[in-house]
This record gives sequence, structure tokens and C-alpha cells, in this order.
Amino acid sequence: MNIKYAGVVRGRPAYPREMLLLVVLYAYSLRIFSPSLIARECKLNKIFQIICCGRTPSKKVIRDFIYETPLDVMEKIFISSLEVAFDYDFLDVEVVIFDGSIAISSGSKQNKIYPEELKVLIKAAKYGILLTKRKHKKTILY
Repeated sequence: MNIKYAGVVRGRPAYPREMLLLVVLYAYSLRIFSPSLIARECKLNKIFQIICCGRTPSKKVIRDFIYETPLDVMEKIFISSLEVAFDYDFLDVEVVIFDGSIAISSGSKQNKIYPEELKVLIKAAKYGILLTKRKHKKTILY
């Protein structure tokens, strides 16, 4: 994955990419997008400290992870993270659909759409990215 550093032994071991992905995803969910602010949260915020196992990645590490990781590698990390979450029963596959075939499934009392989610769906419809044609529903994540 780090081809330009293959065979080079310098400094301490690299941060696990899964950990960095979790840090970035959690930061984005809190609407923190700046690598320097994410690095600061890793030092100060208890949840980030737990995710990082007490380590504190610098803003350069976070920036490089976000902007220099190839998309295919990011996709593999994301899918492997989903597989682990699925193995530990953290995902409900009836609710989480990643095939991109449809944004809204048939109505249900158990699956509510909250105001924030509705705003996202309205924006998706406005920009023409809301998919409305239903494909065959899959029982696996990808």
C-alpha cells in the first residue's frame, strides 16, 4: 500500500489505516474536516483517544491519509471495516445498503427517516443524484 516507502525502515511503525479511517469518518460525522483540527481532537477528545489507542497522529499524517491514499485502497479498507463490523453484529443488513441502487426503500414502522436524513435526500433529489429505480435487493453488504 505504501509503495514509495517499500523496503525503507524509518522511524516508528505506521498508523494502521483502519484506525485512520475510523478517525476521519468520526471527525467528518462531527463536521470536523480540517486535518489540523482532527489532529487536535486526537489529543484532547477522549473518544478520539480511544479510537487512536492513546497515539496521536499529526495533522500531516491525517492530511496524507486523506489526500494521498488511492481511492481503490480506501475502498478496500472501508469494505474490510464493514466486514469486521458485520462479523461483530454492529450492522443491520436490512437497513444498511451499500450497492447504491436506491436511496429510499419501502416504508416501515421500524425504519424512520429523521429530519437531517430528509434534508440529505432532498438535496440529493435537487442535484439529480437520488436513484429511484429499485434493483434486486441483495442480502450481502457489497
